[in-house]
Amino acid sequence: MCVLDIILSLCLIIALVQGLLKGFTEQIIALVSIIAGTWIAFKFSKLVCNLIQPYLNASEKFLYVLVFILMVALVICLFHLLGKIIKASIKFVMLGWLDRLLGAIFSTIKAALIIGIVIILFSTINSTFHVVEQKYLDESVLYTPLKNIAYDIFPYLKQLLFK
Repeated sequence: MCVLDIILSLCLIIALVQGLLKGFTEQIIALVSIIAGTWIAFKFSKLVCNLIQPYLNASEKFLYVLVFILMVALVICLFHLLGKIIKASIKFVMLGWLDRLLGAIFSTIKAALIIGIVIILFSTINSTFHVVEQKYLDESVLYTPLKNIAYDIFPYLKQLLFK
C-alpha cells in the first residue's frame, strides 16, 4: 500500500464515519436541499427581484445575487427542518441503526464518486503536465478502481476530457 492509497483510504474512512454519524436521512436531505435550492433560486430569483426592486435602492445585479443566495439558504433550511422531522420519525420506529448503516454506505459511495472525478481531472492534467510519474499511480491499489467507478457512473466524462 503506497502513500496515495493511505490518503484515498483515509478519505473513504472519514466519509464512512461521517455517514454513520449523520445517517442516510441527513445525507439525502443535504444533497436534495442543495439541488432543490439551486433549482428554485434559478427559476424564481428573477421574479422575486422584479417584485422587490421597486422598494429597494440597489443595483439589479446585486439584488439578483442577494435574492439567489437567500433563496438557496431558505430552501436548505426548510429541507433541514424536514430532515429533522423525518429523522425523529425514524428514531421513533426504532430504525435508527438502519438509517446510520445506509448513511455510511451512501456517504462512502458519494466520496468514492467525488474522489473518482478528482482522479479523472488529475489524470487529464497529469497527462499533459506530468505532475506525478505514471509508475506511482500504477502502484496504487485504489487509484484505478476509483477512476473506473467515476467513468462507469459518468461515461460522458471520458468523451468530454479525451476528445
